[in-house]
Amino acid sequence: MLVNLELLSDKLDHTWAATPYRKLIAKGGSTGDNRIYSEPVPLNIPPKSAMSFYLAFEVGNINFDGILCHQTKMIFTLNRTQISRIVDIKNTNSPIEKLVKELN
Repeated sequence: MLVNLELLSDKLDHTWAATPYRKLIAKGGSTGDNRIYSEPVPLNIPPKSAMSFYLAFEVGNINFDGILCHQTKMIFTLNRTQISRIVDIKNTNSPIEKLVKELN
């Protein structure tokens, strides 16, 4: 069970937690029929399996370009275990590009 996921900004000494509810993160088409929602946390992932999903983070009016650097700390809370990993979020596939592909 993924109980929570947080992004940590060293520049602001602040963390942002994934939203505990589904959130519309993209919609496409003229009628808006194509919609992508984030998954709420906690999220149950069956043992010995993997899944792809989107998470949303409430950040307010903060511009992330200057705050989250290439090496961003992500804090995963799994059941009763907390794991910290440094992730290069700038050199991964752009989430916008993936969303556009899924909507089309």
